[in-house]
Amino acid sequence: LAETMYHDRMLAHYEACSLETLGNALKLLVDWRVLQRRQIPQRAASAAAAAKGKAPPAMVEGIALLPPYTGRAALSQLAASIGRFRRPAAVRAPVDSLSSTLAADLPMLARL
Repeated sequence: LAETMYHDRMLAHYEACSLETLGNALKLLVDWRVLQRRQIPQRAASAAAAAKGKAPPAMVEGIALLPPYTGRAALSQLAASIGRFRRPAAVRAPVDSLSSTLAADLPMLARL
């Protein structure tokens, strides 16, 4: 999914597709006390268990924002502070201009 989002230009940086990068970012945000890991009931399991009168639902790991980052302003300020360290994304040509350029450079592609 992440690679598809990158190729659809929804993600500017390819490293955003890496599970290791995302895991490191999550650990750092927990260390900075921006996020907290929590055990929460699995919703589908809790509804089914309640309907059948069974044991408590299975728990899954989740995350939650901690104060003061629960507000949009503080979260935006944090994102801007982190963003200052990011290198600019490589400029990528729009798909339409890229395909027309390839067709002009390689005429056999125009027939496909």
